[in-house]
This record gives sequence, structure tokens and C-alpha cells, in this order.
Amino acid sequence: MDTNTGRIVLPAVTTEANDFLSTFRQGEIIDIDSLGIHTLDREENQAHAVGFRARLWNLGRWLGLNGRTTDDTASREDLSRIPTPLGAVVLSQTCDIVQSDRLTVQLAPVVRLEGERANQAGSGRRPQYVAIPNANDGLFADLERICTMHKNDIVGMMHRPGVNTPLEGRKLAQAIGRRFTRFPFPDNLHPWLRPLEEVLQKKASKTASPEGRVLEHVIEIRIEAEGKWETPEPYNLTVIVVVEQGTLPYGLGDQVPEQSSTLSTWLRTDGGDLRRPAADIASRIEGTTTSPADKYYLWLALAEAWAEKCKPHAGASAEELAAVSSLEGEVVSADELTMDRWWGSEALDLDHLSPPRPL
Repeated sequence: MDTNTGRIVLPAVTTEANDFLSTFRQGEIIDIDSLGIHTLDREENQAHAVGFRARLWNLGRWLGLNGRTTDDTASREDLSRIPTPLGAVVLSQTCDIVQSDRLTVQLAPVVRLEGERANQAGSGRRPQYVAIPNANDGLFADLERICTMHKNDIVGMMHRPGVNTPLEGRKLAQAIGRRFTRFPFPDNLHPWLRPLEEVLQKKASKTASPEGRVLEHVIEIRIEAEGKWETPEPYNLTVIVVVEQGTLPYGLGDQVPEQSSTLSTWLRTDGGDLRRPAADIASRIEGTTTSPADKYYLWLALAEAWAEKCKPHAGASAEELAAVSSLEGEVVSADELTMDRWWGSEALDLDHLSPPRPL
């Protein structure tokens, strides 16, 4: 330990470790029993490590880790580590892994998810969990519990690539980065966005549901604010439903036929308001006899229907109710979403919303 700065001085990366890690890439899966504190000079840093484990006591309780015993010291020792029976994933960028002047790497435990939670994570709507292409189905990296490990301690461990292609590697890097770059939506928007979030939670990956099936064509749902979030409340919001290329029968610049009177009568009231819920609209989009023009207008209506769900539940405060002045829906093909609109909007994720901070 450097007595002047109080910092632990980490040893240099050995030649053996540098050679061992030379083939590693971001996403590498390591067979390791647990993650946690890795004291590098146990005699020199014993006092520091004990104190650090003591500070991790409450953290360990929050993580819900097992290992408590009647001996308080033993309990704290156990709680300073995260069990990883399924291994761990290297999160560090590849350039940091292979360069010898980078002394450590960051790892996250591999966890198994099931049911709806796995479906949501697999579709990218829970940024806490990152799908690992080269792992078994249902296995994800848990970014809620990231640990740092010295490269010298990894030497000799069994490992395998987590990605197989450059495209998979790019998608993995984007998923990892997304966890730390998400926009903190203003607290007063929580009751407005929560109803739409509930739709995603209930319908995503449920192929027995018409909404679930059409959601398979949705890449992202983004929230756009007039003024790119620089304008203060109340906000003028647009719910942008970004769909896969080819989902919409017509694109920008195409001559779109007028909406048929049959569809207009089925879809809207005489005043132009939607008369059909999102589930009915989604079901008609899937109809085998639905014309390309009708399908196009039905997608527009579906985005509108989802946007209409963004209304605060009973009990919202006056400040929350006044946070939005207008809200509309729009569907955009991924290949036609401009960079300007992408920068001015933020993805709606199932993990991003948290209740307003207590006063």
C-alpha cells in the first residue's frame, strides 16, 4: 500500500497473464466459482481487506447472498463474494483485456432466467441482463453485480468465447453500454410512462397474444421530447415505435393509397378518435386478407393506441399530471429513423423506470 495516498499498489501484469489473455475478447465466459475481493498481497493488505469486507456487510445483505453463519466474521467473509456456479462474463472492452498496461478486468456473474423475465431480457428490454450468444438458452450476464479482478488471477482458468461473429460482438458491446448510458427520465414522467411499460411487460414475447406477435417486429420504443429534453415541463412527447425494416408496406417518399372507408369506419369514430383497442388493431395487422395499405394505416393506429395508454393512474400528484402537455404515437422503420431523432429520443426499457425519489 502507498502510505502517502492510501491506495493499494497493484502489481504489473505478468508475461504469463498477458499471453493467456491475448486471445480473450469481450464476452469471454470464464469458469469461476465466485467473484469478489482479490487481495494481491495478503500480508500487506490484510487490514485493508478486513475493513473492506466489513463495509461490504450491508451490501452483501442487499444482494441477498447466502453464507450467513453464527460466526459474524465468517459471515462477512462469505458475503464479500458473489457465488458464480454458472461462471462469469468478461465485460471489459477487448482492447483493455489484451493490453498489458491495463491491470484489471471487469466481470459479471452468469445467471439463469426463466419464463417472462427471460423473454424480456432476451428481447433487450431489461438492460440489467445481457444475452450471451455462445451460452445456453436462458443464461445472461447480470450487470447488477460487477466485480473487478486482476489479470494475474485469471491465468489457467477454463474459458470459452461468448460471441462467435463480429456482429454478435457489436451487439454485446452495445447491450453492455446501454446499461450505463440510459437517460434518467424526469420523475414526473414516471406515472405517464408506466402504463406503456406494463404493456411491454405483459405482451413481450407472448406469441399467443396478437400484441405479443407484432411486438416481435418492434426493435425499440423510444420517447421523444420536443426540444430534445432541453425544454422544461410541460413536455410535448412522441412515442416512437421503431420497427424492423420491411415491416411497413410503404416508406418515406412512397405514394401511399388513401385509407379505405371500410377500415376507417372500423377503426375510428366520426370524430376521428380510435374506437379499437391495441389488441384488436394488432390482430387485424396479422390478417391474411389485410391489404398493404390497410396494414400501413393499422401500424400507425397501433402506435397511436399504445401512446394513448400513457395516462397517469388515479392518485398522481398535480405536478405529475401537469408534466405533459401533449402526447402522440408514431411508427418509424429502423432504416428511416434519422440520427437527429435518435439523439433526441430515449429508449423505453423495463428496467429504466423507478418510482420518484422520496421527498
